[in-house]
Amino acid sequence: MSHYDFQGLADARGLSSEQKATVQRLLEVRRSVSGRNNVLRAYYEGDIEVDDFGITVESSYLANDFVCHWPERAVSSLADRERFDGFVFEDGYTDKVLESAFKANNLASAYARYNDSKLMHGVMFACVNSVGGLPQVRFHSAETAWAEPDGNYDSGEVGAGIAVARQGRTKWTGKKLVPVQVNFYEKGRVTVLELIGQGKWAATVHDLPHDECMMYAFVHKSTGTKPFGQSRITKSVMSLTRAAVRTTWHMELSGAFYAMPKYAALGLTEAQFKAMVENKPKFYIDSLMLFTRDKQGNVPDLRQFSGNSPQPFIDELEYYAGQFCGATGVPMSSLVDTGHYTSSDAMAAAANGLVIAAKDDIQADTLTLTRMALMMMAVTGNTTVDKLTDEQKTVTAHFLDPDMPSRSQLADSTLKNISAFPWLADTDLALERVGFEQADIMRVRRARDSYTASQTLDAMLAQAVEQSEGGE
Repeated sequence: MSHYDFQGLADARGLSSEQKATVQRLLEVRRSVSGRNNVLRAYYEGDIEVDDFGITVESSYLANDFVCHWPERAVSSLADRERFDGFVFEDGYTDKVLESAFKANNLASAYARYNDSKLMHGVMFACVNSVGGLPQVRFHSAETAWAEPDGNYDSGEVGAGIAVARQGRTKWTGKKLVPVQVNFYEKGRVTVLELIGQGKWAATVHDLPHDECMMYAFVHKSTGTKPFGQSRITKSVMSLTRAAVRTTWHMELSGAFYAMPKYAALGLTEAQFKAMVENKPKFYIDSLMLFTRDKQGNVPDLRQFSGNSPQPFIDELEYYAGQFCGATGVPMSSLVDTGHYTSSDAMAAAANGLVIAAKDDIQADTLTLTRMALMMMAVTGNTTVDKLTDEQKTVTAHFLDPDMPSRSQLADSTLKNISAFPWLADTDLALERVGFEQADIMRVRRARDSYTASQTLDAMLAQAVEQSEGGE
């Protein structure tokens, strides 16, 4: 989306002068971060050009011929450990309204799909809207939504923000997709801005029954000076990525240079020298090179250079990978295959930094998701958060343990817990953690209830038969 896609947005018909000033500030925020966002996306997708310090290798060749996946691993390795699992309440309370909204908005999947963007750009956003009296939640990356923090930078809350709600084609843009609806979020108000002409927008203001902003920010490593977080693709990640590209390219060049055998022929006569120059390609592919003696009986001294070993380049690449591990916490095995296999304890120790980073993110995102859940229940009841029931106010977001990101690890841990606490086997939680999906859990529950009923009936019939025989 270019700057021109939002032309006239700050002058939309129906906006107050104060709102126009806020929209203008938000567009300035977009302009200030768009260049950086493009760079981060390019590193994440491997679409970068690398200079080669003046060596005669065109940088375009480095960009087109080799892609380094390290920045993507810096992001995805942490995202894989941040798995949102749903909402829970105290004392076993279940809220049917929130459960229905959670499924309708596919929240767990939406969070997972945009979490990479949060770690790539430092922030992602989620907007809660009321559609037909029901909550609609939409996640946005930092490329389709922009915001400014509220007055308290440490709160992590959005003061005002805009999000592209819909794109489309218009008669004046041809085949190009452009934003045709933008939602403008403020505390106590949501304004829908719709494109009605080339560079012309119209605003529809919706006042809220509360003084909260319906746009929520999920951030990675926020600080007092950077309330909307920091990217996992840091300057050191970028530098090490470029070094890895150069090293791999040099290794490929070295291998290509020595792919054909290199000979040195000393003591040639002028005729022999001329013959070899004129038939150089032939000498590369012939298995034999024949020379006659000169008048003094001498023969040429023929030598062959040995090929260059890739080991120095591999050692250099492993050095950069080690530096990358130290900067990101990503295990070495995720970057290069060294052929040195380590124990599970060593792998767990290597990932300790990722676990700590994931727990920090989970702690922050739990608070944000909990605030969203309260708002979703309030929207459904057409009320405010403070008027929710005491049971509803106990809601909290639940994440899987970042120490065990894989289902197999989680299932193994659950089975061990069941052996220590057998009553866990009768819970739906145990079924979830050993790998059953919700649809399977419902089928298993019905089969279990049917089996239990059958067993109970058999026991009752057996008891009745026993009593009848005893009476005779």
